[in-house]
Amino acid sequence: MTEQLIQQAVTEAKAGNKANARAILSRVVKQEPKNARAWYFLSQVVEEREQAIHCLKKSLELNPDNARAKERLARLGTSEKTGESQSPQISQQSTRDPVSSIESVSNLKEKPTGVIYTMRGVQDLLEVYEDKVAITPKGVLGFLNKGLKGTKMIPFISITAIQFKKPGMTNGYLQFTLSGGNENGSMSIVV
Repeated sequence: MTEQLIQQAVTEAKAGNKANARAILSRVVKQEPKNARAWYFLSQVVEEREQAIHCLKKSLELNPDNARAKERLARLGTSEKTGESQSPQISQQSTRDPVSSIESVSNLKEKPTGVIYTMRGVQDLLEVYEDKVAITPKGVLGFLNKGLKGTKMIPFISITAIQFKKPGMTNGYLQFTLSGGNENGSMSIVV
């Protein structure tokens, strides 16, 4: 059962659904805190560097021979032997006890941090993140056209084409074509 959950989380992460993968893996490490694989994969999907360091240290504590975990921890700027990081602030934060760290990891939600670019359209708000695009319906037109659907998160990996038309005599638009979809089923934002 645990291996199936880990595999499901890996599949979710590969599809760009890091929040789902994070939730699954957080549940696994709560149920099986000595599962080194779960801790390693959790380090791949947490949002904060300190949490990734904590997860990797936990994985290496349980399986000291994991070369990938050692390599990733080194890339994050820490030494798995000393447990010290290059930044004292991160060292203090990453030494949280496992229970509070698991709680903070499992309570993560898609939050609007790291917005690189924001564009407001006639009926939508587009926010570009490091790894995804978020489209949020706004105003009366957004409500009338999309109802209460909420924010649509689109991982970059699933975008196969982008079409842009500048506004002029008519409204312009920004259209995303998604993998596995057709042009009629693509996501658009009117500008």
